[in-house]
Amino acid sequence: MAYKDRKKLIEKINVYNLENYDRVVIMVPKGQKSVIKAAADSAGESLGGYIKKAIQERMAKGGIKNE
Repeated sequence: MAYKDRKKLIEKINVYNLENYDRVVIMVPKGQKSVIKAAADSAGESLGGYIKKAIQERMAKGGIKNE
């Protein structure tokens, strides 16, 4: 599906994301983001994917099911 109007496409994506995802914002000390990003890059993952995987692994280790 091609969209000629970029604004409408972005609006559709934003509505979809609001309906299907929760947002979690974390704050880290200055300089820590680049350290985490470098670790994600060396693992071949995005920053968000790296953080989500770390959370899932910690939850699994604690016996919490992630569905």
